[in-house]
Formats: sequence, C-alpha cells, structure tokens
Amino acid sequence: MRKDDMKDTVKGRKGISALAFLRPFPQAAVLREDAVIKGVARLVGPDAPGVYLVGGAVRNVSIGVPPAPDYDFAIEGDVMKLARGAARRFKGTAFLLDKETLAYRVVVKPGRTRHGVVLDFSPVKGGGITEDLRARDFTVNAVGVSLAGLFAGEASAIDPARGLEDAKKRVLR
Repeated sequence: MRKDDMKDTVKGRKGISALAFLRPFPQAAVLREDAVIKGVARLVGPDAPGVYLVGGAVRNVSIGVPPAPDYDFAIEGDVMKLARGAARRFKGTAFLLDKETLAYRVVVKPGRTRHGVVLDFSPVKGGGITEDLRARDFTVNAVGVSLAGLFAGEASAIDPARGLEDAKKRVLR
C-alpha cells in the first residue's frame, strides 16, 4: 500500500495516522501468485483503490499456511458490483450474505477452482480500513493488505491490533 493512500486516522486516537500500523509483509509474493487474489485484482484494475484483502488469508500466509479456501475483502466502493464480477470471473454464485452490512458472498464449487472457494466482500466500516480492522472479532483477523500496494510491489500489512505477532505466537485474543 502506498503510504500516501493511507489518510484515515484511528478513532479515539486523534492525530495517530494509519501509517503507524503498517508492518513489513515479506509474504506478499505468496499472495501475488494466488489465482483468486489475482483474479479479484484484475476485476478492480491495476490500481485497485480501496480494495483490501483482510483476515484469515493474510494471517495464514504470515504463518506459512496457504490463503485458500476462504478469502475476505473489505471494499471502499460498490461491493455488489465487485461480488457479481467475481462470480462471473470464477463461474460461481454471488448472493447477499447480510442485509444490514450489505456483505456479499461468492461461492465457487470445486472444479471451477482447484478445491472450490468462498469469497466474502464487505464494505469498509467506520472511517476507514484501520477502524474496520480494529473492529474485527480477533486480533489475528484484524490484518489486511491493500491490493493496490500488493500488485505495485509496495505491500505492507495493515495491522492495528498486532494480529500478525499473535498469529506467529499462536495466541487468540
């Protein structure tokens, strides 16, 4: 993620920039080679502004586990359009998962991708990606990577709750 793109501040901590939560992410190359992540990045274009891979896939790769079969994306933009585009690209089925949050799920059966996958697309909540991540259930799921940064070769993990440290220690908070 380009540091210039990170303009939000952390709720309740006035003046603390989201930049404070960027962590080195040497495993970014693994994510760049993943067919599902590449496919979603192609849908949103080379800059992929406001599209973040979040949660378990980022956590898994950080501890040496493949990202599949569950992918979560936080979107600043048209969630439904991206979910439907992903369903077409991967020959899956898109449906509204949660009417309150406007989250969508795409299910791709085995055979269309190697093992079948589930992709969840949710709008970024709060004032930006940092607030969205901080509101997640566990610290190990409160991590994300900007697709724009990932494919521009400038990937840093956004890790406001130090979830990557917890994942490496196998701590669930």
